Amino acid sequence: SFPRKAVDASSPKIVKEQNRCIACKRCIKTIRDDQGRRYFAYKNRGQHLEVVLDPVLGVSIPDDLARQAMENCPVGSILYKEKGFDEPIGTRKYDKQPIGSEIEKQI
Repeated sequence: SFPRKAVDASSPKIVKEQNRCIACKRCIKTIRDDQGRRYFAYKNRGQHLEVVLDPVLGVSIPDDLARQAMENCPVGSILYKEKGFDEPIGTRKYDKQPIGSEIEKQI
């Protein structure tokens, strides 16, 4: 069995879920800066192989390339960090009462 790998959310724009990655190399081949430098690369070998985001370039990856990396990933291993909810957790209507509770009050 393969070892469980940690989720990498260190980039300001990308979350990398290593356990989903199938090492297809799409992100490595397609996501480059204007000078041709790659944002993603392989790290380690064998069952320890991981696709990682370059720590220097990854900090400044443009939004369009971060979204393109997410769209190119066939298994959802690369996720673009966006706004999660319009209302913060804890202030939403059903955070404090169960869904459907207003219907049960009418019965």
